[in-house]
Amino acid sequence: MKHHYFTAEDARRVLGQRRRAKVKFPWVPRGTTGTVTRVDEGVVPGGCTVAIEWDVLEIKPIMDWLTKDEYEGLLEEA
Repeated sequence: MKHHYFTAEDARRVLGQRRRAKVKFPWVPRGTTGTVTRVDEGVVPGGCTVAIEWDVLEIKPIMDWLTKDEYEGLLEEA
């Protein structure tokens, strides 16, 4: 499956957005909310991923890195 990545501009635009998981992730259940907290511009030339930090009670923050298609397909506005 070919992934679609964020442009740097689009990735920075979603920083701080609140999202809800439409599906179960490995460490968080469906319906969990989180905040987009980071951008990684070094994934592929011209492509970025974003990190969502989930609202879960853990010792360390739980984050998932997402491509643009994963972000659009697996998350919804919180």
